[in-house]
Amino acid sequence: MVRALIMTNIWIPIYFVIVVITIDRMADFFLNWYSQYLIDNGDKVLTKAKLAFGDTPIFVKLSGIYWWYETNSHAAELTAGYYNSVNRDGYAPIASFLKKHEAALNLTCVDLSTVDEQKDFPEAKVDDPEGLVCQVM
Repeated sequence: MVRALIMTNIWIPIYFVIVVITIDRMADFFLNWYSQYLIDNGDKVLTKAKLAFGDTPIFVKLSGIYWWYETNSHAAELTAGYYNSVNRDGYAPIASFLKKHEAALNLTCVDLSTVDEQKDFPEAKVDDPEGLVCQVM
């Protein structure tokens, strides 16, 4: 009985670690795939737009998802397809494909102030439109 209890105490944490690592890898795979899928789609759209409009300047409107920007997870951005987290810059791949097509960027939250957002919405302590603008620019 004592041996079984000792074995159980040893194996449960190891099994838990393996499961957590597997879920983490699966999440990373999905977030990479989803983000890249959206970037590839944008690349195709801009390629066709350049063919259709020729030398006409192209502007791309990028939604500034600044909700929960000050959290480690950046949950709102991840949900929108921007794989932007503490350890990864999700806007660099977008900027590179815009540069490739010589398209200009229009970021939607440039006019917002972090202080005003937090004053108007006290529950929004983790919203940071200015921080997002600084990262993207």
